[in-house]
Amino acid sequence: MEQFEIKDDSGTSLVFHDPQFGEDGFFESYHVRLENDVLKADIEIDGRRYMNLNTGEEEFFAKLAKEWRGWLGQKTFETLEHDLQLIAVSDHTGHVKIQVRLTKFWPNETIVSTSLTVYAGQLDDIARDARKFFTRRASPSL
Repeated sequence: MEQFEIKDDSGTSLVFHDPQFGEDGFFESYHVRLENDVLKADIEIDGRRYMNLNTGEEEFFAKLAKEWRGWLGQKTFETLEHDLQLIAVSDHTGHVKIQVRLTKFWPNETIVSTSLTVYAGQLDDIARDARKFFTRRASPSL
């Protein structure tokens, strides 16, 4: 999957796109775009391959879908270099507000921050799309 998008009723969208994989099939980088009527920002999330770890994007969305009935407090995800932060809050009436912050790695400055609201019924599709986007690609040498 080359991209997946989360979009709310207000037109705000969060798009994960342009995944780059190494010859070994593991992630090297991807881009995140956040946009609405008044803003548009796009950053590259880089270096996953060299960290040799899963930073948790797929698991974050899977947890939201698993707890679609709601939860107390916040569920958070942040990349290792803090360039992408997601904070999800449930209102127990079928809405999930996802606060998105894109930050420049150096100096550590917030580029843009906004939120989008999705329905609990969308969470399974979002988790499925995240799984497809972040899944390791088969290496041609395997």
